Order: sequence, then C-alpha cells, then structure tokens
Amino acid sequence: MRENKSKYIHQPNYEKLDIYLTLYDFFNSIIRLLAADYYYYTIGKVDSQKLQNVINKFDEYYHVCESTTEARRRNDAGLPATQLRLYYPKNGKNVYWILITKMPPDINKKSGLFFEREKYKDARVAEQYLSIHHYIFRRINKAKFEFTDKDSGKIIKSEAKNGVWSVGLTREYKAEIKAKFKAALLKRNKLEIKREAEKIKSLIGWNLVRKDYKQLVLELRKMTVQMRKSDPKYPIKTLDDVVDLPSTLYYTRFKKGYKIKYVPDEFDFLVAVLNHEIISHHKTDDIEEILRIMYVNKKDKTRH
Repeated sequence: MRENKSKYIHQPNYEKLDIYLTLYDFFNSIIRLLAADYYYYTIGKVDSQKLQNVINKFDEYYHVCESTTEARRRNDAGLPATQLRLYYPKNGKNVYWILITKMPPDINKKSGLFFEREKYKDARVAEQYLSIHHYIFRRINKAKFEFTDKDSGKIIKSEAKNGVWSVGLTREYKAEIKAKFKAALLKRNKLEIKREAEKIKSLIGWNLVRKDYKQLVLELRKMTVQMRKSDPKYPIKTLDDVVDLPSTLYYTRFKKGYKIKYVPDEFDFLVAVLNHEIISHHKTDDIEEILRIMYVNKKDKTRH
C-alpha cells in the first residue's frame, strides 16, 4: 500500500470517484450532470502524482466523494451539491478535472464554499460555455433524425428532444482549421493540404460536432475550388484529388464506458502501464487490455 503523502488529514472514500480513460466517456459524464442541472463549474489539471492531495482538498471542502444519491439528498436538504469528474489520457502526465455544482431547487441566491472559494462559470451563459480542448458544450433543441450505425449497419432512430446538451467545436478551432488549410493551399504542398484536412476526420461524432464537421468540409472544398479558379495552373482541381474526406462524420456510439475507481495504488499502476514504465509484456495502448492487466494485478496482490 502506498504511503499517504497527502498534506490533508481528511481521508475521503476514494472508491466513490471514477477516473475516465477516454475523452468520450469523460464528456458523457459531464453531459449527464449538465442534464441534471449542474451548471456552475470550474476546470483544471493536476500532475498525476499530486492527484490524491487535490481529491482530499476537494472532498474536505465540497464532499465530492459522496455517491450521486448522497449528493441528491444534500441538494434536497437545501444545500449545494458538487461533483468531481476526472480524466486521465493515455501516456499523459496530468489528470484533467472538473468541479461542477448544482444549486438546490427554488433557491436563487448562490451560497456555500464552492461559490466562495472557486472562480466559477455558468455553463448556460454564452460567454461562459464549458469548453475543453477544441470542444464546447451547448444546450440545443434536437430535431428528429436517424443514422446508420458504423459497426452493425443498423438504422438507429432518435426522437426530437428540447433542451438537450450536446458537444460542438469551438469557433477558435474552426477558424484555426481553415487558416492552416488556406496556408497549405498557398504553399501548393499536397502532403500538407492532406494533413491539415485529415485532422477533422478524427473528431468525436456528437450531434453538434457532426454539423460543424459537415460545414467545415464544405468550406474546405470551396476554398480549394476558389484557389483553382484564381489560378488555372494551380495543380489541384478539387479537394478529392488530394484527400478522401467523407461529407459526413459518423455518429459515435460507444458500447462500453472506460473508467476505473480511484484507488491510489491502482492508479499508480495504471499510470505505469499507460506510460510504458513497467515490464515489456505489459506494453500496450489498448484500454481493454490495460484494464485486464490491472484486474490480474489486483488479483495477484490479494493472494499474498
């Protein structure tokens, strides 16, 4: 067992906390909280070796290691309820975190330690929308639609819904994609044009992201055609001459959530596996294999 080096005496129930191992699962956990009226948030990151200190501090102040049921009871009793969500990317040094708070029903005045101590934002306010990396969370009215599942080929139908939280692309990211693509066009560098255009193929297919992707593809195609029109000797006629860019982005449907309970010893082991710091036959980037290795490691420890 790792020695507790935390400077905080308070000892939380760590196993009530999940660490998400994919951005998709992390974002989905946030969307579920936003849908449950958790609007006030602050975000940050911490070195993985200092995570325990941060969790201890947050739990001492905001009870973040409570279960969802306990947080609901706290809220029903007229107190703010605060949740902590954690994300550790493969081969990363830092753990990303979000503290997100819900006010009790029918209470407009914000009070409590979270509002006194944190520089918080309101996810519903346009200038304060929650954004992580190049993604932004927004509430929309979702029209009825259907799509074909990439894996099974089945047609999935979705009914119309109002006030649904989804994820799109930030304006800054879309402007950056177009600016770098234009620069590549001006250089007449086919490899660079292809590389810049293909960046958007790896985007995660939430509802708003798919709309943003579709618009970006149209604009990149238009920019390429305009370049050709301005210079008949330009070596590229259309974007399709350089890169195979689908006109629509597949809807992302994950069948399994990748997460672990935060246990300090197990998290240290996870970091070691992801950073390839342990013996060679454990060297892998596959999340399912990593979780299997952790399970075997945990069973081995219990035998001794």
